[in-house]
Parts: sequence; structure tokens; C-alpha cells
Amino acid sequence: MLWIYGSRFEQNGFSTVPSTTNTNTVQLVSNYAVYDCEMHNDKVTNTQLTCYTPAMTPGVYQIRAYVNGNLIPLYQYSNPQRATFVPLVSQTPIITGISPQTGPPQTLISLSGNFQTACTSRDTNGCSMDGDPLISR
Repeated sequence: MLWIYGSRFEQNGFSTVPSTTNTNTVQLVSNYAVYDCEMHNDKVTNTQLTCYTPAMTPGVYQIRAYVNGNLIPLYQYSNPQRATFVPLVSQTPIITGISPQTGPPQTLISLSGNFQTACTSRDTNGCSMDGDPLISR
């Protein structure tokens, strides 16, 4: 999950009606690739964007944000050199097992694998070092 802080983003675009359009979008751009970062719209405010980073090839990616389809120019970033994302295998959760593999709706499942990360997800602070893991999605 990627948190972007700023101002004048389009207020929460969350809707109970399914839609593929968003008022805010984020792309991760390198010299060789562009990845869409799927918006987590119920965690978007006028000062914060939240999106799910996709599987990406190694590299350094510039974070590019769009509001209502308009690209926010780099000169409006407080520090464009820090508006980058570097995917690391060591920070990527790896699922090695799901049990049970089938079941009726509302079946509790267990995930096994490596979920270690330098921070834990939080709804308000984005990243908290309290060691209390939370997987949301």
C-alpha cells in the first residue's frame, strides 16, 4: 500500500455503486515501464491518496498523481526527488499456503508465508511501528 500526502486532492471518491472510474489516480513511472496503482478509495481524503502497488520489476519509480484526470506537475511537488517508490523483495509479502483451499462463504482461512515488513498498515497514520500487524483488503 502506498500513501501520498498533499493538498487539494479530490475528496473521497468512494461509492457503493461499482465503477471503474476514479477522481484520483496514481501511476508509478520508470524509464521503461508505467504501472497503475489501484486506488483504495475509502481511504482517500483531500490531503491523502492511498493505493495498492502492483507487482513490479525492480527499479526506481516516480510517483505521478492525477486529480480529475489532470496530471499534477512535478513543480507542484514539495520535493520531487523524494516522490519515488522502490519495490523491494524483502518488503513484499509472500504467500506460500492457503488452508482450506475450498469452502462455503464465510469460511475462515489461514494464510502462511512471509509477511514481515518494516511497518504495519494503519487506517489513520499509514505506517505505524507498533508491531501490531494488520492486513487489509
